[in-house]
Amino acid sequence: MSTFCTPCLVPFDVFAKVETLQEDGNYIIFSSGIKDIIKPKMINRARDGPTKEVASRFLCQLTKEQMEGLIQMYKMDLELFQYDVSKYQECVRESDKTNLTSLGA
Repeated sequence: MSTFCTPCLVPFDVFAKVETLQEDGNYIIFSSGIKDIIKPKMINRARDGPTKEVASRFLCQLTKEQMEGLIQMYKMDLELFQYDVSKYQECVRESDKTNLTSLGA
């Protein structure tokens, strides 16, 4: 969250994203000249499927109010890293009573 780490105050050379971590990691390794020392590896992959599917499965369980609160909390981060939340806003529940069967209730 931006309140804990304000990117504008730190002279970062690279901003990496989880979605492009392999590419970003390779860029860092090659541009820093350490490709002979560090061999890039992918670790800690989601076992439940691709990250986008897992995120969608959890975020779509939120109510509209919860989603709006989450978006407000991470507003600066979402804008800074250009995340599109519209697909998650479309799938949220209108209230706690909606879609309870799909949640196993």
